[in-house]
Amino acid sequence: MNEILYKLYNGDYDPEQEPDEEWQNISQRLLELGGKIQDTMGLAFLDQWSNVQVEANDWRCCRCYQAGFCLGARLMLDVLTPS
Repeated sequence: MNEILYKLYNGDYDPEQEPDEEWQNISQRLLELGGKIQDTMGLAFLDQWSNVQVEANDWRCCRCYQAGFCLGARLMLDVLTPS
C-alpha cells in the first residue's frame, strides 16, 4: 500500500513541515507583541484573545485541508477524464 495512504488511513499524516527561520522570526515577534498586549490589557484579556485566535486558526487550517483535498480530487478527475 502507498505509504501516504497508510498514514492518512491511520491518522498519522502530518502535513506541516519543520519550522524554518521565517517561522521562528514570526513566532518571536508574536511573543514580543503578546508581552506588550499583556502589559497593556492584562493577562485575562490576553488569555481570552489567545483562545479565540486558536479557534480561528484551527477553523482555517481545517478549511484549507478540506479545500486542498478537494482540489487534489478534482485534479485527479480532470486528468483521468477523457477530453
